[in-house]
Amino acid sequence: MNKSLKVTIGLVVGALIVVGIYVYFNYYSASAREARANCNKLPDVSEVKQVMNEHFYVIKQIKKVGKNIKVEVGKPCSNDENRAVVQIMYHTEKEFEVINQLLNEDGNRSVPIRFYRRK
Repeated sequence: MNKSLKVTIGLVVGALIVVGIYVYFNYYSASAREARANCNKLPDVSEVKQVMNEHFYVIKQIKKVGKNIKVEVGKPCSNDENRAVVQIMYHTEKEFEVINQLLNEDGNRSVPIRFYRRK
């Protein structure tokens, strides 16, 4: 094989790898699917706040699970600031397990909940 053929094959293989990585992160990864979620299906901010007010006792219990746990209205749609979710930020896997147990005991999942593990 001559040198120019090797270089051409190397460039083609490299381009295929780059395209494969791009497709994976933009079409198959969980974060990409979440980012493309239809924001029109999310409740508006006032509805999320209302549900949080109605279930303040659960939020109070969740905040007691760990020192820096946050429960707040999250706005995941950059193109629509009126769409919201309940956003729960935690640190450890144990905190997540306890929070999830509290939410399951409450049983109300009328608005979407998104978990974020803080480092």
